[in-house]
Amino acid sequence: MAFPFFNRSKPNDPVQDSKEGTAFQKQVTVTQADVQRLAENAGRIVAMFENVKQDPAERLMLAAGMAGFACHQAVKANHEPFVELGTKDGMKFYYGDAVNFYLLENPFCVWNFLVGCYQHMTGKQDVKEEISQKVHALVKQGVENIANKDFMFQNRFHPTDVYLTVQDCWGGIYQNMTGVYCKSADEWSVLFAIVLQNILLHMEGDPEQLLDAAMEYVLYVSKMDANSLRRDEALQQQGEEQLYHFYENGKKVQLTEDEEQYIRSSVDMLRDFFKENQISFSLTNDTAQRSKRFSFGMRIHEETCRVVIRLELAPRFCTILFFVPFRADLQKMPQLCTELCTLNFSRRLGAFMVDTLDGEISDRASLLCSGGLKKEEFIPAFLSNMKALGDQMETLKRFAAQQ
Repeated sequence: MAFPFFNRSKPNDPVQDSKEGTAFQKQVTVTQADVQRLAENAGRIVAMFENVKQDPAERLMLAAGMAGFACHQAVKANHEPFVELGTKDGMKFYYGDAVNFYLLENPFCVWNFLVGCYQHMTGKQDVKEEISQKVHALVKQGVENIANKDFMFQNRFHPTDVYLTVQDCWGGIYQNMTGVYCKSADEWSVLFAIVLQNILLHMEGDPEQLLDAAMEYVLYVSKMDANSLRRDEALQQQGEEQLYHFYENGKKVQLTEDEEQYIRSSVDMLRDFFKENQISFSLTNDTAQRSKRFSFGMRIHEETCRVVIRLELAPRFCTILFFVPFRADLQKMPQLCTELCTLNFSRRLGAFMVDTLDGEISDRASLLCSGGLKKEEFIPAFLSNMKALGDQMETLKRFAAQQ
């Protein structure tokens, strides 16, 4: 069970991040009993995050991002109003009192959970004004920072990478965790506020710096959706350090000369592939596993699929993954597994796979590339798996869960 700590009083000075406002009013539906119920299940998500993200900085990014994402998704699910703000280059961000309700302005908002966590970590009690000033400053800087092409969360993670990581996680655990633990969308932000608290409590470091980082992720991700992402070539060209190096706790990981040559040659091969095919990608570094994950979308047989190319350092493999944009009906799992075995029997490279817990269907192939990733090996493998998925898309749809 995860333990919730929160500031029990409503903020005296709710943060207004919109001059126009939305004349939004909402009754609080969450109770203390609901919080305790959610806390009983939040520990499972905490354990999963700690297992998946070995790097504490990446773990905090995911947990805080999920809390902010939950606020945004609750507004959407409840058909509540946003105030939409656009930038000159076409990006959009979403503000307003409805977002603030889950984020800042009710007894069980994310803000109050963070206040309670900070009180517990520091032993201080009168911290509302201190944290309120931080929130005001972050809100004021929000769109200016996140719309800036050079902005990076904590000088490390690009907003597009953060958003896509969080979005993937949300979709991956909704069916068997979030949707099961929560009785309504109003509880989503509470569940992930508790998860965030427990991640923070397990981290080492200065509580004020950890709080600042958590609030930055929560506030900014709560304002984002797919229209907030920067997908042009500038994203691909920036962050050369991210492309070739790994970082741990803000410091570059020292690779051997041979390892560095392997990463550089393999990354350059992939960049040429993306450029030749006019593909905009996002990059995520998994420091603990020494792997780089390139993600992008591709239209296959009338369906937009998420594609991931994972370049691993030890052992040296390149894994190509195509994820179908729907999940399998868990009731049809025995029939689906039989079908996938039949489809895989005649394949020379790659295999269809299904996660029996959440129904995620993927097509994946791994290439051993000890001497570096070679174009003449990568391209045929990529095209072969793409064709295999396209050929079987209609078959897989027969097993899709109802939306």
